[in-house]
Amino acid sequence: MFGLAEVSFNKAGDVFQKILDALKTEAGDSPTEDQTKEIADCEIEQIMNYFKERAEDSKESAVQKKKMDEEKEKERAEIPSILTTSNANSDATANDITSLVRKKRAHDDSEVEGAPKKAKSEEVEEKGEENIAV
Repeated sequence: MFGLAEVSFNKAGDVFQKILDALKTEAGDSPTEDQTKEIADCEIEQIMNYFKERAEDSKESAVQKKKMDEEKEKERAEIPSILTTSNANSDATANDITSLVRKKRAHDDSEVEGAPKKAKSEEVEEKGEENIAV
């Protein structure tokens, strides 16, 4: 990815170099003031420097990415050895925790499964009526 960017920036710099060479060739040995001003004002040299800097940055980024990839691969290679070492040292067996698990309650026989549940307000009213009757 970065290598491709470096190549592209170099090609762009070459294009601008050819444009600058064409302007200088057109001007010849004794350029007029207009031609000299055009070469100075076109800022092609600044653009070429920009592309050179970007090409160098891309090259450095490619080197850094390669180093990071190598470090990641090295770390990935170390992880399995760490895991196997830690697993080999532990001879402990799994504990039986079934006694700690709560069991489901059995349904009360007094509840009728098919009967719909009463609303809370109805239950309160029924209890209130029972207390009055006593």
